[in-house]
Amino acid sequence: MPASPTRTKKALQELAKVFNKLASELTADLNAAINEIDSLKREVQRLKSASGKTNKTPTSQKKSASSKTSRPHATKGTQQTSHTSHHESGHDTKPSDDTGSFVFPHEPFNPSPPPEPTPPGNN
Repeated sequence: MPASPTRTKKALQELAKVFNKLASELTADLNAAINEIDSLKREVQRLKSASGKTNKTPTSQKKSASSKTSRPHATKGTQQTSHTSHHESGHDTKPSDDTGSFVFPHEPFNPSPPPEPTPPGNN
């Protein structure tokens, strides 16, 4: 017997709320990352122009300038799973009462890689 249309509609509305919340958090995180990248680009340009004027810039000064933010940096392809461990957007990670009994997992979906095919002739 199919579920009642009211329950289905409520479930869809709850899912829409959750997805909209996740989309806004993702947008905020992406905007923060874009701003940080722009800031780092400006800093690199500043350091390049400063190193052109003087070649005796201490390395500790360069490190302290680039570690202004306490946000963990994800390098491409290595730390992509760390995005779920922090929320820069200021949103609470606890499910609110309006989400009902649906609790989405906090760990990312990482499918296992497909098995590598064996080359023909090596049977």
